[in-house]
Amino acid sequence: MNSELKTQIDRMKSILAEQKQNTARRKSAKSQIFKKIETETGIVLDEDTQEFFRYSNGSNGECWAAVKSDQIQPLTFTSLEEALKDWRRFSPYDKSVYDEWKDDSKKRDVRIRPLFLRHKLWFPLADFKGGSTQLLYDADPTKRGRFGQIIVYQHDPDAIYYVAESFVEFLKKSNDLLEKNADDLLPFPEEIQDVVWKVCEVGDLSQLKELLAKGTPLKIKRTLFDESYSLLEHAAI
Repeated sequence: MNSELKTQIDRMKSILAEQKQNTARRKSAKSQIFKKIETETGIVLDEDTQEFFRYSNGSNGECWAAVKSDQIQPLTFTSLEEALKDWRRFSPYDKSVYDEWKDDSKKRDVRIRPLFLRHKLWFPLADFKGGSTQLLYDADPTKRGRFGQIIVYQHDPDAIYYVAESFVEFLKKSNDLLEKNADDLLPFPEEIQDVVWKVCEVGDLSQLKELLAKGTPLKIKRTLFDESYSLLEHAAI
């Protein structure tokens, strides 16, 4: 494994562990799935991208990454089998598909092919909310781009944004975003969700005292305040 890729994976795990997120790995992607992707799509994923999915073939539905499109969004890595199924949804990528997913925007980054929002040589790697945000491996950049660059599709309004020149660079940028925006991007751990419920819904002050004594992150404090205010407002009504 590339040393920089390993550095960014270890960094990702450290950031997520600090936020008490689940970093359990899925089984490694097998060589057969890379061959299947190449045969069906014509896309050969570069070695670093392959190595990441050999490390873990998806993130078990957990948020392991983040990306900036028109806003900062969390991302869940899909398994390559799931990604291939998603790619097939628009097959055979004929004229009707390109017409339906036409993009007349003139603001697209010059490294990305213009005119369309779906392309047979863009392969999905991660998403958010069922594909409203979708991270894509670009195997057909313009002359100013680079094979294997990472781009992102963002819904409402539909647009394609440039992210990074490689998967490793994407992972570094993703880790930067996670570090700076963890409170907004990452969900509460299950045990914290249970405690917040007991404090806000049941009024368990002993749990509140214990929670605050641990140096509660700002996100949890905000939620406690918002929930408590909502309950008091409801009681007043």
